[in-house]
Amino acid sequence: MFGRIVGGFETFNAIEEIEVDNKDRPITDINKEQTHIFVDTFQEVDDKIAEERQEALINTPGTIRTEENKISSVTIP
Repeated sequence: MFGRIVGGFETFNAIEEIEVDNKDRPITDINKEQTHIFVDTFQEVDDKIAEERQEALINTPGTIRTEENKISSVTIP
């Protein structure tokens, strides 16, 4: 598993103490019943990419801003 634990350390500690075989695999199956996502890092990345694309458009010749502060591309003949 990967991520950051923000609560439920008792569960984490219990998993850590499970007996394992010689390949470090749990002898007893461990099943995850619930997961709570507090911050969707994929959404953060998508937002950052969209922001970078917006900035790239601003610096592209022939690009203007509209009243709503949105980018509009203009083709200059």
